[in-house]
Amino acid sequence: MLRAPESPGPGIGNEPWALVAAPQLLTTRHDEEGSRFFSSGRRRPSDDATAVEPSIDNHRGAETERHIVNKHPGILGKKLGMTQFFTEKGEVIRCTVVQAGCVVVGKRTTEKDGYDALVLGLGERKEKHTSKPLAGQYKKINQTPKRVVRELRLSAEEVAKYELGEKVAVDKVFEVGQFVDAKGKTRGRGFTGVMRRWSFAGGVDSHGTHEYFRHGGSIGTNMTPGRTLPGLKMPGHYGDETVSIMNLKIAKLIPEDDIVLVEGGIPGAKNTIITLRGAVKKKNAGKKA
Repeated sequence: MLRAPESPGPGIGNEPWALVAAPQLLTTRHDEEGSRFFSSGRRRPSDDATAVEPSIDNHRGAETERHIVNKHPGILGKKLGMTQFFTEKGEVIRCTVVQAGCVVVGKRTTEKDGYDALVLGLGERKEKHTSKPLAGQYKKINQTPKRVVRELRLSAEEVAKYELGEKVAVDKVFEVGQFVDAKGKTRGRGFTGVMRRWSFAGGVDSHGTHEYFRHGGSIGTNMTPGRTLPGLKMPGHYGDETVSIMNLKIAKLIPEDDIVLVEGGIPGAKNTIITLRGAVKKKNAGKKA
């Protein structure tokens, strides 16, 4: 057996054992948040995020260059359902009815927060269910507490167009024929099997099949690799996910009632909170001109 002589360090000379790195001691340090130890050469992601009550003054940090954000103007709305109407050409258009009426309850600026955004509020919330600090913030802008509060990243020019307490008019943001992106939460269907969740075909109904009519089939091999690979489609929780549908068209606007009719379907059941913004994959925010 080839034995390496004692040497001051690895990688010295042309000997065969010179290519073998000498073992190095790993220094450890104590994690302040727990009792776990880990190598100082490999840092563990910090868990600095803490759960706080939603506030119209919360700071979320500056935007990173790797993350592309839709900065087109938009609104918050509530899905009322679906309907249809006839165009002047006699065509029937199936569309989703969205009730807008959101109010500007806060602003974000680059000088103070590191990014520009509008904080929109929708719906009413009882003051007894609102903390005193948050109720005081609404009182400063002469608004009642809102049930839903969302941030929309915008350019500094768009943020400057709105004042605190101003209601966002649908005809100020959108126009008929404009392409928009809709984001909502899908219906929750609970724990479902592979046939409903992933549209599997299931097993055959004959040829000796027993109790495996709706099963998913094989999920791996015996010896190689001898395990179930991650990412396989299996039964599990289905629905209740935030989904975005892109490039939907505005069919009609009713500004006096804060109603927006969007062609096609939008994820979610009735009374789901919907976010409508100009299409990020279209030029000029999806507008005609």
